[in-house]
Amino acid sequence: MTHNYLSAARQELERKHTHLFRLLSPEEIGLLEEDMRPSDTPVWRYWDQYVVKTLVLGKSPITVKSVRDALNVVMRHTGLVTIEQLNAPTVLDNALLKLQMERNHKASTRNTYIKALNTYFIWLYKNHFIKENNIARIEKGRVEATDIQPLTLSQVEKVVVHMGSRRHATAIERARNILMLDIFRFSGVRPCELLGMQNDDIFMENHKWKMLINGRKQKGRKRFYEIPSFIVYSYQTYMKLRDEAGRWEDPLFISMSSREGWKTSGLQNLFKKVSKEIGFRVTAYGFRRFIASQLSRQGIQRDHLSRYMGHTRFTTTDIYIERECYLTNQGTDMMRRVYE
Repeated sequence: MTHNYLSAARQELERKHTHLFRLLSPEEIGLLEEDMRPSDTPVWRYWDQYVVKTLVLGKSPITVKSVRDALNVVMRHTGLVTIEQLNAPTVLDNALLKLQMERNHKASTRNTYIKALNTYFIWLYKNHFIKENNIARIEKGRVEATDIQPLTLSQVEKVVVHMGSRRHATAIERARNILMLDIFRFSGVRPCELLGMQNDDIFMENHKWKMLINGRKQKGRKRFYEIPSFIVYSYQTYMKLRDEAGRWEDPLFISMSSREGWKTSGLQNLFKKVSKEIGFRVTAYGFRRFIASQLSRQGIQRDHLSRYMGHTRFTTTDIYIERECYLTNQGTDMMRRVYE
């Protein structure tokens, strides 16, 4: 019964999320299977089942994509293509170390691969395809905290003006970029959450325009925002241009070079170009830290700020606002009075 239900669900999911089912090309799989022994279990044997069941259970397509991308890189660049190879801690650890040195990866990249592989192997274990999951035994690298400066209000205003007047963008690109910027500067959304938005994630309910963000780092928890008129206007302008161009894909932010959603690389390249054009560094997390500093400055309570930013722990929120001294202001005022 369950198998029949998942088979029926697969057709709809494969139509909606075609790219998630492409772990490797059929040609690559055919060549790799020729060299395998009967006792080998290729990594892709249970992949379709993983994608279908994960999405049916309501988990984020972004998570599935992260796992797929990590498996793709590891298989292509380490030669480990069986579940038995990846589930051997020493084998995988040495392969990841070699990959890290050859490609000059940061420790955070290695950790991302381990985390993604572990997600897949936890599923394999829970569904009784493997007897044990050894991925979690691999040692992760130490990651230094990134020091990204928050944008100032004047810088945000300059970026907004510049984005609306860039000459090297088509009308639909410009409208997409303006909507993206408006959402960043209002909500501080994570880049992965922004790129995971669907067309109907901005909607009207009870005569109020709202926006839904599916939390990437909150195990699928949702955040709702009542949005101001400038986001509504940007959204309507962008969707009108999309409709005229016949771009009806589900992702809200679409790629101009393909019929799929906008990729992380495309967003990063845009910010690199804008940074060069405008004379200071512009990043998605620069907007995120701008939001945190502005809300802290306005006196919002830390737990409310944490919910607004989509943080699971207050300690993460503290990292965002400690540069502005909001966490030590009361103590410094007391000590200043002592010495005065």
